Amino acid sequence: MSNNKLKPPFLEPASAIHTLFSVVFVLLVVGGIVYAFVEESGWIPRTREVSVYVKPENWMTGEIKSCDSLQSKEKTEIAVLLSDQNQMLFEPHVLQVRFWGPIKTDRNKEWKCTREAASLTCRLQ
Repeated sequence: MSNNKLKPPFLEPASAIHTLFSVVFVLLVVGGIVYAFVEESGWIPRTREVSVYVKPENWMTGEIKSCDSLQSKEKTEIAVLLSDQNQMLFEPHVLQVRFWGPIKTDRNKEWKCTREAASLTCRLQ
């Protein structure tokens, strides 16, 4: 005698639904893990408007400079880039910045930034 409480006409559909939910659950878990890995890897660029402290006449199009983003407890994503030694003496310029790397403000980060005509492209060092 079988322990199944379902009658034979309902047993097969219930088994199929159980299998479907199991597969969907596993795919969601694996997808979440893959997404978290890709998010932290820097394989996908993110473009944000950021205040950049720089003296523009000292930075030609195509030139590469080192920039810093600072740790912050108030912001979750980078909102300011500092790219000259006396950064705070200059006015900030709001630019589109394409980041290749995680843009969380969990720690100070150093970026290698290339000046484009009206934007920056920055890669985490």
